[in-house]
Amino acid sequence: MWTLDAQEIVLWLFLAICAYFAVAATGNAAWGLAFAILCGFLTEVFAFTFTAYGDSHIDPPTCGIMACGIIQPFLLWSGAMPYAPHTAAATAEQMRSLAAVFAPGGDVSGLIALAVVAVGMPMMLKGLRKVPGDLPVARTR
Repeated sequence: MWTLDAQEIVLWLFLAICAYFAVAATGNAAWGLAFAILCGFLTEVFAFTFTAYGDSHIDPPTCGIMACGIIQPFLLWSGAMPYAPHTAAATAEQMRSLAAVFAPGGDVSGLIALAVVAVGMPMMLKGLRKVPGDLPVARTR
């Protein structure tokens, strides 16, 4: 993960931002976890693409947030991600129930998305890391 040089603090805010917007739109914590994992994967992809194989700095966490910000409205529009912002667990009793937090109203689409992202993204990242690091870099002068 990304760290600050002087303080060795792991930066998680880009994951939290994507998770927050997913939970705010759906009221489902599983969608938030799925988007946090997706943002982490996309950040790694952008880091490999722009930092490892490029000659300029494009901030990978910002690109991850941007990509999730493009994907989420598309999922909401297509109906794959339910738009239900006020269905989150609100009382202390509901917060103690995992079903109310991860599948509000019996909607398990977030759990399915979480399973797909949690299994698929590490496999794709493993394949991405096998790309050789000595690929030619396009230089402009």
